[in-house]
Amino acid sequence: MVLKKLFLLVCLFISIQVLAQPAAKKYTFKEIGWTIMLPADFIAFPSADSSIHIDPGATGQPPVSKRLITAMNNTNLFTVLLSSCNLQGAGKDYGFNAANRKSYQSSAQSQGQGFQIDSATTTTTIDGVPFKTFRMTTRKNNLINNSVLMMATCHNGYYISITLTYYSKKAGQELESMLDQSKFSK
Repeated sequence: MVLKKLFLLVCLFISIQVLAQPAAKKYTFKEIGWTIMLPADFIAFPSADSSIHIDPGATGQPPVSKRLITAMNNTNLFTVLLSSCNLQGAGKDYGFNAANRKSYQSSAQSQGQGFQIDSATTTTTIDGVPFKTFRMTTRKNNLINNSVLMMATCHNGYYISITLTYYSKKAGQELESMLDQSKFSK
């Protein structure tokens, strides 16, 4: 009888711990029809000014950009920026590649002795939407110091720029999983 009560008590304790886990937070960005589930341990700072409107079909308008969301967990960062594909160079490979070369060079110059930087540019698909992807990992003594993932695409007339900067493997896995599971409305 005592073992049965102890077993039930342990089950109750485990159930409470599982149920007490904070749930991921759902964010939908109507401008681009994109929904993400932000990991529960990230604190989000959505765009403060939702009145900014970017007309993807406008011509002759000054370029406008909007921060859709910034989320942090310790020093790990997730940011999404939105602007018009009409911006000069937006969505063009040369602009994306030039920005990434600049990031790489800046990182290389700011690192001290013994740091190694690996980088790669690829194409990644999120729910059928192709993104140019630049990944840069900084190592010291074969241990990862930090990773940066930059993604960009033009979708439905909007230039979407996503940046992940993470210092822990767990945070990187959570953020990349969030992107893999996110949905664009069709």
